[in-house]
Amino acid sequence: MKLNAGTIIGLVGGLVGGGIGLAAAFMADPLVGAFVGGFLLLMFFIMYRAFIKPSMEYSRLIKTGIPGTGTVLSISETGTRINNQPLCKIELQVTIPGKPSYNTVTKTVISYLQAAQFQPGTQVPIMVDPKNNMKVVLIRQGDVPNANPLANASPEQVAELKQKLEEMEKVNQDIRSTGIYCKAIVTKYTAMGVNVNGDNPLVTMEVQVLPDNEPAFAGTVKCVIKNTSIPLYQPGEEIFVKYDQYDKSKVAVEHS
Repeated sequence: MKLNAGTIIGLVGGLVGGGIGLAAAFMADPLVGAFVGGFLLLMFFIMYRAFIKPSMEYSRLIKTGIPGTGTVLSISETGTRINNQPLCKIELQVTIPGKPSYNTVTKTVISYLQAAQFQPGTQVPIMVDPKNNMKVVLIRQGDVPNANPLANASPEQVAELKQKLEEMEKVNQDIRSTGIYCKAIVTKYTAMGVNVNGDNPLVTMEVQVLPDNEPAFAGTVKCVIKNTSIPLYQPGEEIFVKYDQYDKSKVAVEHS
């Protein structure tokens, strides 16, 4: 959770106004001043817990945390709203390279427009507290410099990835040109940590393919999708694919 400029200005203005009011109350009546002082301390404590502490914790973990992946197990609103957006409780299965996965819970503000990106089964980038692995924060886009592995890749690594992407796209184009068109349901969405042509992620999706005149079957799709289309490819969403009628392991997204 980050404090925006409006929130910071509001907090500073509230502190200044509270200080002036407290001074005036003490001058008028010390007993009233003591009551007002206690009330202001309570309000400051509530604001510290709700705004300042989460923001400081987020900044600390973005700088010092261990990068990992969280798979959303459940999401629910807490009933609290910050800047008119819901504070949500998210249960995650945490995966850190080289360590067993485990479950934990975190809270974060999520816009209603982003809700589709946090449905159960979705994988999200996180930072884990190295001192307490039960504390995690969800990484907001742009908050981690060079989060894309290509940012520090050597020319050889970039060339190798480009070749693999071209090979992947050729396979997908072959499937699209001769495959059978049908609907599919996304069952799992995994961002591979690589962005192509800007912020367009390379992803792997597990899908339930729904042919018109055949039994449904499971398939796996690898492709680059537009950043603006990410919500359309989350678990539970219906998409259109083509599959190879002679090798059903070959499935491609019709439009990505």
